[in-house]
Amino acid sequence: MQNAKMHRGFLILCWENLFSLVILNLLFILCCIPVVTLPAAATALSRGCQSCLNEEGKPVKLFFVCFQRTVFRAMPMGLALIAGHAGLIYCIVFYVANYGGSIVGMACAMFCMVAFYLLFAITSCVFQIQARMECVGRVGLRNAVRITIWEYQLLFTWIALSFGVLGVVAWLFPHTFPLALLLAFSLSNMAAARGVLPHIEKHLKELM
Repeated sequence: MQNAKMHRGFLILCWENLFSLVILNLLFILCCIPVVTLPAAATALSRGCQSCLNEEGKPVKLFFVCFQRTVFRAMPMGLALIAGHAGLIYCIVFYVANYGGSIVGMACAMFCMVAFYLLFAITSCVFQIQARMECVGRVGLRNAVRITIWEYQLLFTWIALSFGVLGVVAWLFPHTFPLALLLAFSLSNMAAARGVLPHIEKHLKELM
């Protein structure tokens, strides 16, 4: 059953869990240093944010438990998704730099931007599902695609907010370095969890 706290204002939730979000953000960055552990770190961050939303308590402990559980299991699919993001970024830069003056070039760049955002939405759902249901690999990806299709409004609401937080931080970097260090990743994940988690609960039987 959904915890009533999830229905409170998002800013109030973030304020009440500010200290935990800062700790989770720092832990996420530290656990990403080896790079190959990034999928497990993102899954663990999702678990910590879900704990804050559901008022389960001990989000830091749950972060470590989830990280240890998924550090190897989440690696193959997670790295493939990250490689997909990197490839789309390269394509966007390539088309803008080399064909930015043509309609075809800009159309290709726009197509890659849309594909990048859709992949970001699916990836966000993957990490939330892995944290909630322990579904990793192809099962987690399949369920993430289902959630994205069934609840497409997420693309224009919570996932858009999650993407926007990281986008603004990246666009204004290095001026936003303190925000990136202390809060940006956990805040973005908190928005994704706020949007995706209720729909995971809603479609729990279909996702099994």
